[in-house]
Amino acid sequence: LKVTPSIRSRLLEAVEAALKLGEGTVVVALEGRDDILLSSKYACANCGMGFESPSPQLFSFNSPRGMCLSCDGLGIRHDFDSDLLVPNPSLSVWDGAIEPIGAVKGIGRWRKHLFEGVASNFESDADGPRKGTMLKGPWRDLDPRWRKIWLQGAGDRTIVQRWKRGAKVWSHAEKWNGIANDLLERFKSSAGGPTRAMLEPYMRSMPCPDCSGGRLNPIARASRVGGKSIVELASWPIGKVAQFFDGLAGFPVAGLSVEDAPIPFDPLSRTIAEELLKEIRATCGSSTTSGSITFLLTDPRRLFPAARRNEFGWPVKSARAWSAFCTCSTNPRSVFIRATTTA
Repeated sequence: LKVTPSIRSRLLEAVEAALKLGEGTVVVALEGRDDILLSSKYACANCGMGFESPSPQLFSFNSPRGMCLSCDGLGIRHDFDSDLLVPNPSLSVWDGAIEPIGAVKGIGRWRKHLFEGVASNFESDADGPRKGTMLKGPWRDLDPRWRKIWLQGAGDRTIVQRWKRGAKVWSHAEKWNGIANDLLERFKSSAGGPTRAMLEPYMRSMPCPDCSGGRLNPIARASRVGGKSIVELASWPIGKVAQFFDGLAGFPVAGLSVEDAPIPFDPLSRTIAEELLKEIRATCGSSTTSGSITFLLTDPRRLFPAARRNEFGWPVKSARAWSAFCTCSTNPRSVFIRATTTA
């Protein structure tokens, strides 16, 4: 099809038919350019990631739909610090580098074979550590990847363990949760007393490792307007945010760097967002001229005042309109989702 104003209705019919046949996905073949894969669903056909339709709750760390599940939307976690867990990095895990559990060589046979199984599984990988070093090599010589596995676990990877009893060998599959995660579960399940008193010295409050203090879940953090997420904008001074939305509205902006400048809306998106941009710009403008404080999402000291002020100091109606486009990190061109909610 040659793109002209007269083929609008025909093009619409073709796209609708293609979406029906493709079960929600369509490939746009452009002459002389790479094909574009589009989806009418909230999903990426390339990586398979999908999510629900954006809503106000998705962008609130006070809502179960929007909060980071690792820190319950706080942005910080009282968790085990690796530097405190391993006070003497010259020791190996076998000799007691991870102080709360002691020397692996001195624990029971069953627990010991679990540690040996983790080490042997990763040492057998092509890019794994040298044989014998993951468990019995000095902690300071271990690659950060192997340290993370010992403390934070192996994720979804299945570890094949081998339990020897006499001449027989029994193989069984296990997940490795990680020593720090096991200790944290032990800390949470403890009613208090000696267990908590023993583990507390190895803990401190630190930014959540999953959201990096952003408080929102991965879907909310991946949703972008003008190339920026709500977490990024909420960490900026209010004057800088005002300039960003001025740029989105089509006004010239001189105070932003190239990296911070918004990606312009196309004419249709600007028409959809026109009234909302007016409201957001008016709110940002009044905040800068009146000297009122907009709490930063990433400032834990202002956590609860920020929550009472709708997190970002924006009016509820504007918060409901967040997210003009969501892009997939695997292929930013693979899925474009327009949000038209205005109230």
